[in-house]
Amino acid sequence: MQTRPLKDKDVIEKGVSFVWLFVPGALLGAVLWTCTLGADLDLNKGLSSRGLMPYQMSSNLFFWGGGILNSVLGLYFNKTLKPIKSTVFPFLVWFLVWGLLAYRLESLQKPITRWVFFTLPLAWFAARVWWGGFREKVFGALPIDPDSMRKHLFVLLSLGAFTVFCWYSLTRHYSFGSGSWDMGCYNHNIWLIAHFKPLISTVLGEVNFIGDHFVPILFLFAPLAYTGFTGGLLVLQSAAVALGVIPIFAITKHRKLSAHVGLVVSLIYLFSMGTQSMINFDFHEIALVPLAILSALWALETRNKKIFVLCALIVFLSKESAIIYAAGLGLYAFCFASGMRRIGIIVSAISLPAFVLVVSVLQPALLEGGPQGMIHLARFKDFGTSVPEALLNMMAFPTKAFLMFFAPEVKEQTWLVTLGAFGFLPFMAPETFVLMLPNLMERFLSDKREMWGLGFHYSVVWVSISAYATLIATDRLEHMLTKLANLLQHEKAKRTFRFTIGFWLLLCWGGSLHYAPQPFEFKTLNKKYFSTPAQIEINNKALLQIPADARVVAQNHFLPFLAYRQFIWQPQDQFFAKANYAILNPVESAWPHRKGHVKRWILRLFNDPKWTLTFSEGTTVVFTKESKNEVQPDLALLRVMPRLKKEH
Repeated sequence: MQTRPLKDKDVIEKGVSFVWLFVPGALLGAVLWTCTLGADLDLNKGLSSRGLMPYQMSSNLFFWGGGILNSVLGLYFNKTLKPIKSTVFPFLVWFLVWGLLAYRLESLQKPITRWVFFTLPLAWFAARVWWGGFREKVFGALPIDPDSMRKHLFVLLSLGAFTVFCWYSLTRHYSFGSGSWDMGCYNHNIWLIAHFKPLISTVLGEVNFIGDHFVPILFLFAPLAYTGFTGGLLVLQSAAVALGVIPIFAITKHRKLSAHVGLVVSLIYLFSMGTQSMINFDFHEIALVPLAILSALWALETRNKKIFVLCALIVFLSKESAIIYAAGLGLYAFCFASGMRRIGIIVSAISLPAFVLVVSVLQPALLEGGPQGMIHLARFKDFGTSVPEALLNMMAFPTKAFLMFFAPEVKEQTWLVTLGAFGFLPFMAPETFVLMLPNLMERFLSDKREMWGLGFHYSVVWVSISAYATLIATDRLEHMLTKLANLLQHEKAKRTFRFTIGFWLLLCWGGSLHYAPQPFEFKTLNKKYFSTPAQIEINNKALLQIPADARVVAQNHFLPFLAYRQFIWQPQDQFFAKANYAILNPVESAWPHRKGHVKRWILRLFNDPKWTLTFSEGTTVVFTKESKNEVQPDLALLRVMPRLKKEH
C-alpha cells in the first residue's frame, strides 16, 4: 500500500513520456512525407480533400510509423543513455520537424524569418557595447536599484497600455467606427441580462444569443448597462488585456528571470499584431481569457489550486470554444505540473463532455427553428458537418489535419508574424503547444477564412500562451548558458545573454509589425471608415431624436449607441414593420449589406405613408412611424439620392 502512489506516478510519467516521444516522431513522419511522396503538392495554395484522398494511406503510414519508431528509439535511449542525454533526443526530433517544415514551406526565405535570425548577432553586439562601459558612463551615477524598479516598470507598462487601448478603441467607437457585430450585439446582450429580459437578441435576428455563442461570462459584465455608457465594454476589455502584464511579471519573478526580458515579453504581448487587432475592433467575449490563462499558468507554477480553478472557470464561461481551452489547461496541469495533476484531470474531465453537450445539444436546442450555421464550431467542412464527425476524420487523416495548419499561405504568414514576434522561442517550449492546440485547431482547421489571418480577436489567445512559452524558453536557455559559463569560467556571460535576449526580442517584435502582411492597427489613430468631424456631430444629434424605449431599426455604425434597449434590429425588410424608428445614412457603413440597400430603404420609407422623415441633416436621416413632425430632405442627401428629389 505504501508503494502504490509511487507506482501511479511512474505510470503517469511513462505515459507522458510516450506521448512526448510519439508526437514529434509522427509529425516528422508527416513532414518527411511532404518532402517525398507528397512533394508535388503546393502547400501555399491550400489543400483539397479530393486532391489528398489518393495519398491517405501513404501519409498515414508515414505519420503513425514515424510516431511508433520514434517512441521505440526514445524508450531505448532512456534505458541505455544517461537521463540528461536521453532527454535531448525528443528535442532534436522536435526541432528537426519545424526545420524541415520551414524548408518545405520556404519560410526561411520570408523577410520576417530573415529579420529574426539576422538581428540576433546585432543584439549580441549591442549587449557587448552596453556592458563594455557604455552603461557605466551614461547611467553609472544614477542611484537606481534595478530590483526596486522592477515592479514599478511593469505597473507603468500596464497603465500605459490601458491608456493607449482606451484611447484607440474609444476614438474608434465615438467616430462611429464600431459595428453592430460585435460591439452592438454585446451592448444589447448585457442590457437584456441587466434588465431581466429574455435572452433573445434582435440584433442577431431574433435568436437566443447563448445559441450563437456560449457566453455566460456576460452576466458578470451586465452591470455596465446601468451606466448608459456604450463604450463601457471597451474599457473593460482594455483593462483585462493590460492586466495580463501582472501574471507575466509574477512568472518572471518566480523563475528569477531578468526584469527587462519580462518587460519586453510583456510589451510584445500588449502590442503584437494579434492584440492590436483585438483592441481596435469592437468588444469580444474572450476579453478575460488571456488574463485568465496567464494567471492560471502562474497558479500552476506556484501550485495555487484555488486560483487555477477560478481562472479555468473564467475561461470555461467565456465562449464555447474556450471550454476546450480550459480542458487544455487541465491537460497541461496533468502532464507537466507535478502536485497539480489531480485538479488538472478533474478540470479536463469536466470540460470535455461539457463542450460536447454545449455545441451538440444546448446551442442547437436554443437555435431550434433558426439558423444552425450560427454555431461557429460547426464550420469544418473539410472534415465533416459536425464537431464529432470532424474530430473523427481528423484522427483518420492526421497528416491532412497537420498540413492544414499551414496551408494556404495566409496561415503560414500568421504563424510567422505571431511567433516571429517572440523570436520563434516558443518552439523551445514544446509542452506549451498542448495549450495552443485547441485555439490553433479552432482557427486553422475551420473553413471560416477570417480566422486564418491576423485580424479581429482570433490571435490574442495564441499570443498570451506564446508569451508564457517565451519565458520558459528564456529560462531554459539561461540555464544552459549558466552551465557553459561555469565551464568556461566566464562570469559576465549571464548578464550579456540577458541583455541580448531582451534587445533581440524587441527587434523581433518590431520586425513582426514591419513585415506583417497588413498594417498594424495602431499605425494610425484615424481610419478611412470613420465619420468626418462634421458628420460625427450630425450623427450625435440624430441619436438624440430616438427615445430610450423606442423600437429601432439602426444601420451598422449607429446600432452600438442604441443597443441599450430590448428591441433593435439591423435594416432588413421584415423588421421595419416591427419598429417605430429608423436611422440610416446612405454613404456610411452599410455592413452586412451594400449601400444600395440603404438607399432603397430610404426611398421606401419616404414613400410609405406610415413613416415620416423627422430628421435630415447631411446624409443622416431618422424616420418615425405615424409622426406629424415632418422635415424636408437635406440638400446633401438629395445630392446623393437624386431619385429622392424626384419623389419629393
